Amino acid sequence: HLARAGERVLVITESRKRYLVRLEHGAQFHTHLGIIAHDDLIGQPLGREVLSHLGHRCVVVRPSIHDLLMRVKRRSQIIYPKEIGMILLKLDLADGRRVVEAGTGSGALTTAMAWAVRPTGHVYSFDIREDMLAAAKRNLVANNLSSYVTLQQADASQPLPVRDADAMFLDVREPQDCLASACAALAPGGFFGALVPTTNQVSELLQAMRAHPLTD
Repeated sequence: HLARAGERVLVITESRKRYLVRLEHGAQFHTHLGIIAHDDLIGQPLGREVLSHLGHRCVVVRPSIHDLLMRVKRRSQIIYPKEIGMILLKLDLADGRRVVEAGTGSGALTTAMAWAVRPTGHVYSFDIREDMLAAAKRNLVANNLSSYVTLQQADASQPLPVRDADAMFLDVREPQDCLASACAALAPGGFFGALVPTTNQVSELLQAMRAHPLTD
């Protein structure tokens, strides 16, 4: 893979510091170890060692989704990669899946979902706060994933404009109030998940789920 202008690369210095850098023609990457010209990286293979103008070694590689998630700019508490990995597996997300998320927040999980369902799948993410949607959009644009996501301001306790989704995930204060709209959005056999912070809320959610066509 050749590094391209407009994409992000991971620069790892000889002191093991890691920097996400968006490549731009004519730009420079500055650290205390020296300067690297972006034009010396664009069009060159990733995974190679480069020298700063002071002679310090750096390695330039493609960032993993873990690297991208750990550098999401946040306006709220984010879900971290260890939990995100479990969520993606439990929701059976892969290329082509259509997934609905309620509670966009800063967009860390949204980013991971978009990464998982690309290039032919899509994420529909809803939040009641316009500022959170704006923050999530900035993170998605920064990671070149915005084309796989539709962001919309909405209350997930009310009907959502999506049907026949493959999966649904709730990260809202009272997910038990959103179960009717979740079931309406899901295709038969779709996967459902929710994040709640206390055991009391787990009990309340499980109790509420019994009144809806959810099983297993």
